[in-house]
Amino acid sequence: MAPTTWGEPMQLGDARDQTVAVVQTLHRGDDDLLTGGLGRAGLLADIQAAATSTDRAALRRRAIHTNWRGIAALGRRDVVNAALDVPVPGREFHAALQWPGDRQPSRFMLQLPDHFDVRRPRLLVVPSSGSRGIYGAMALGSGWALPRGWAVAYTDRGAGTDWFDVDTRTAPELSGLRTDDPAAQLFRVDSAELAGLPKHSVLIKHAHGGDHAEAHWGAFVEQARDFAWRLIDRVLPDCIGPRVSVAAGLSNGGGAVLRVLELEHGFDGVLAAAPNVYPVGGRAFPRYALEAALWIALAQAAPTLRDAPSPLPAEAWQAQAEQAESALLELGLLRRRSANNPVFAYRHLRRRGWPSETLAATRLSSVFDFWFSALPTYFCAAGRFAPNAQPLPVWFGPAAADGAPRAATDAERNLWWSDAAGIVPGAGVSLHTPDGRTAVLRRASELVRGNDDIAQRVRQGFRATRCGPILRSCPTTVLHGRSDGLIPSVCSSEPWLRFARAQGHRDVESIRPERTPHFDAFLGLPGYGEHYDAMLPHVYAGLDALAARLRS
Repeated sequence: MAPTTWGEPMQLGDARDQTVAVVQTLHRGDDDLLTGGLGRAGLLADIQAAATSTDRAALRRRAIHTNWRGIAALGRRDVVNAALDVPVPGREFHAALQWPGDRQPSRFMLQLPDHFDVRRPRLLVVPSSGSRGIYGAMALGSGWALPRGWAVAYTDRGAGTDWFDVDTRTAPELSGLRTDDPAAQLFRVDSAELAGLPKHSVLIKHAHGGDHAEAHWGAFVEQARDFAWRLIDRVLPDCIGPRVSVAAGLSNGGGAVLRVLELEHGFDGVLAAAPNVYPVGGRAFPRYALEAALWIALAQAAPTLRDAPSPLPAEAWQAQAEQAESALLELGLLRRRSANNPVFAYRHLRRRGWPSETLAATRLSSVFDFWFSALPTYFCAAGRFAPNAQPLPVWFGPAAADGAPRAATDAERNLWWSDAAGIVPGAGVSLHTPDGRTAVLRRASELVRGNDDIAQRVRQGFRATRCGPILRSCPTTVLHGRSDGLIPSVCSSEPWLRFARAQGHRDVESIRPERTPHFDAFLGLPGYGEHYDAMLPHVYAGLDALAARLRS
């Protein structure tokens, strides 16, 4: 059966009695919900680009392919079982939901399998991980829920891959196809905010949307749950059994599901994996990301870390260590070049609370420069800065082979929605630092420590992401690998557990798998994956245990 074409919208009122256009499509035969008809072999293989800029079905299949591969270690048999080769037919629903006071809509998706049991209705609500688009958490959500007959509701938490191209003034519509119609775009930019931007700029919703969505990530999860049940009631009026709602998320999504416990109308269960969360006693991600961007590359050359598993040859991270030393000297954080500087960097991080076990797992994040790449997005979002008033000397856009800015091609623009991870660099879009990398680090450090209006605005945004009191507890599982080299548990999940238990939330389980890093998708890299185990099997097992408990 050929893929179903993008359907006509139906109208549905949401929890605030607003009319929302919902598009329903059927997915059966060789175009199922779980893998878009690709199966495990198709997910492992490379995929061709969407045939044309108007081929929505091909774009959807590519988004599924990209996001499965971006989260799961598909080449490892211990991660994904044979369920991927069993098609899951059903319906898919898409909508754009508005949160009161926000400028930008968030994406919502519901996957409703044909074998959904109306007598025992079960819903898993999954916010996207990282800054990914609406298909960004399929490996976690659909991979576990659909074969078991659960419906899955997704939210992109106001982030995602609805990127705006300044040259053409285009952005995706609900279907994922690009449009120059401002009324249909899911990332809306005022013309005045484009004045003065560098030519060939690309804007991303997480950084430039103007909403600081992270301050209310939990609300997006609750909104997705409520809208999903209203939609299920509309299309399945005989759904009358007792309902169960579980929230699960990874990384940023894990932080979002923990924050639903601060809301009055809670879930029946919550599972958070490697959560990026900022509790009392913890640290805000942009703060320790800046610290890591400054010091960890140099610390990689310390004897303690020299033999850490690396996806790149030693020459690569050694060159990064030398560049980091030069930047620290220029910033005045080191006095002189010395063979002892890597040891000094390592000890500095240990004094700042980074455990030795965590530092031993930071090689991957360091060589791929994840922390530095995150700074422009999180600093800009925290202060709700306009695209042409960014707080750091960085802008986003395609780059030629020599690093010079260039215009995006139509083919590249058409695949941002399906191929991007929601944050730059990626999908052919690069970070441009006109004054150099060190200038970015210097300004970020000034914003963290300074007292000018912009610094206070940024720090206020950091504080807005701190967890509030728990109002509604439920069975909660927190999974965090001991080898997480991106979101250290000492900054996030460990203080959150203390914070939750201090408020009387006793029904919480902490699972700390050994040898488990943050990114399963990199476990296929030689010199790296053989040293670590995957997180996703622990997530599936945790959801199995949670579901069994709720059944009993």
